[in-house]
Amino acid sequence: MLLKALENIKLVKLNEVVYLEASGPYTDVYLSNGEKITVTKHLKDFENKLEDTGFFRVHNSYIINTLKMKGIHKKDGLTVEMNNNTSLVISSRRKDDFMTFIENYLEI
Repeated sequence: MLLKALENIKLVKLNEVVYLEASGPYTDVYLSNGEKITVTKHLKDFENKLEDTGFFRVHNSYIINTLKMKGIHKKDGLTVEMNNNTSLVISSRRKDDFMTFIENYLEI
């Protein structure tokens, strides 16, 4: 994945990305090594490019790499815990699609 950050351009492997977060007209990309890269693109641009790659938009503000999930918590709505110990809310509007995606692509 080519990331055009504010001050440079980085090449990042998809499996290094934990999740992406909308930040106004920018997107923050969080990597497995703890690095955060701010990119000059909207989250919607990433959603289109990451289709069919194991990434899923769980909220208006977040796209997650489903292979970097630790678990899903059902208390007080749905949240997903990522392997970097970040908990992200799954919107009620996207919950059913997300659960279907998980069952179809990740369940063994």
